[in-house]
Amino acid sequence: MAGEDLLIVVRGPIARQYQPSDRPRRLASTVPEEGYRVHFHRRFDPRPVEIDPGNFEFGFAITGAARLEVESWLVALGPDVPRDDGFRWLPPAFGFAEREPRTALSAVSRLTRAGWGGTAGPGQTAILDNVAQFRFYSSWRAAIERRRARGEAPV
Repeated sequence: MAGEDLLIVVRGPIARQYQPSDRPRRLASTVPEEGYRVHFHRRFDPRPVEIDPGNFEFGFAITGAARLEVESWLVALGPDVPRDDGFRWLPPAFGFAEREPRTALSAVSRLTRAGWGGTAGPGQTAILDNVAQFRFYSSWRAAIERRRARGEAPV
């Protein structure tokens, strides 16, 4: 993927929390780990390339951290590619989180219909996140850039 093929890069933090419950818990001191997403929107393909640095295996990374490695990719793409990180300023709109694959075998289970869904099983608390909000924001931003690239006025 070359810099001239890219329309815009959208990035932002992913907030997570446990689903509120009326059942009393002993101690609610743990919180789900925050996340981060990057969307590379290409000029001639409406589907973005989504990267979740927390679930991306680089092998050997020069920077030593997944998010820093993705940021180095953004620098390597060139300074002329528009970047949007305004998502960080929006209050999160939470929805059920997709289950994160922990191994290659568990990632395969996501390909089946039963592998999808954010509801928790019995005795488990569901995790909520704002990934759907990020995907909507990213698509909206790319639509504006596409109109701008065609010379149309943004709506």
